[in-house]
Amino acid sequence: MVGEGRWNANDLREETRGQMFNELLRHRAIDKESEGEGNNGPVLLVAFDKGKVEIDLAFPSTKSGKLEQDNVVEFSSDMDNGKETFWTVRILRTSIEDGYARKNLSIVLRFIADALEKLDSWKGQSRVQYKKPMPLKAQDDILAVAQYCGENVTIIEEASGSKFVYKEYSYHLRQACDFMMPLFVIEKTDQRQPPPNELLTELGTDYNTEWKVHKGPFGSSVLRYPFIEGSCNSPSVSGWLEILLLIQKMHKIDFVHGDLLPRNVIFDTAGRGYVIDFDLSRKAGCEYVRGYNHLDFPKFRHDGARAGEVMTKDHDLHSLREMSNFFFELEQSTIRDLDLGGLIKFFRDGGLQARVGLGELNDEASGSPMRSDF
Repeated sequence: MVGEGRWNANDLREETRGQMFNELLRHRAIDKESEGEGNNGPVLLVAFDKGKVEIDLAFPSTKSGKLEQDNVVEFSSDMDNGKETFWTVRILRTSIEDGYARKNLSIVLRFIADALEKLDSWKGQSRVQYKKPMPLKAQDDILAVAQYCGENVTIIEEASGSKFVYKEYSYHLRQACDFMMPLFVIEKTDQRQPPPNELLTELGTDYNTEWKVHKGPFGSSVLRYPFIEGSCNSPSVSGWLEILLLIQKMHKIDFVHGDLLPRNVIFDTAGRGYVIDFDLSRKAGCEYVRGYNHLDFPKFRHDGARAGEVMTKDHDLHSLREMSNFFFELEQSTIRDLDLGGLIKFFRDGGLQARVGLGELNDEASGSPMRSDF
């Protein structure tokens, strides 16, 4: 499917067909590169403005090809054999202006969903171009590498050699509207969120100068921060102490991290420690999001850290104690009764060695380990 929108077109089809054609050519180029010459599946064209929606079905054909031989289409006689073009058939034109929108738009969206399902059922003829995150423009004009990690994370290596993570937060396509009720609604309080400026400022120069939150359209945000060359499976005592101090700073301004796990801390090649994934961080007293996962992490989650329950700093402290025992050679009872200040003093005074071996945990390129590993 290819879509193109205009604000208030006089002739919607005329004003969108140039961009549509460019998109069709791009799709065909991808088809040929990825699946060879045999993919001739149709493409759904959707054009819209604030008052109407038009849908055409486009299909590719070639001069002297099967469609011409079957007398379905007719090419100009002066065209060379093998010349490719697109033929379109208008299948819908409807109003979505006031008074029509509530009824007609829901019908259009249902039609598009059914049509895509039908097109995708034609095995060997369909191709899905999955969503890739759209990061902000990098600092350099020339990008050395752009690597996509899942649906909302992009790693960009700039020409200078610097690497940055771009993490996209956007829920606008999952929300209820006047025309269409999604299968589920994610309220704002239950959405993952980038860390607010108040928190980044408190965490210090590694975060408030290099970590940037950029606001985008439709309530979206993009968090940009340096890629950390390191892993969560090479802990150092000094790095762990830095992490404890970072959580202490969070607690000082009444924030709870809420997602402290071995995979959400990173130790760089110099042994420094960093906290990542502040998506679920909230002020103490807020509730854990409805999708909060306690079941898969019983070792590191406090028993009270569950979906819909009140977030407390003690939940973070429980996770830090369990992670301390996980990363280092400790007796279970050694730090059981220590508060956060006591933990910090313990690791300042002790000569401990890390016990997690290289390779025990797997990392993604974003600095976050694979989600299935814990």
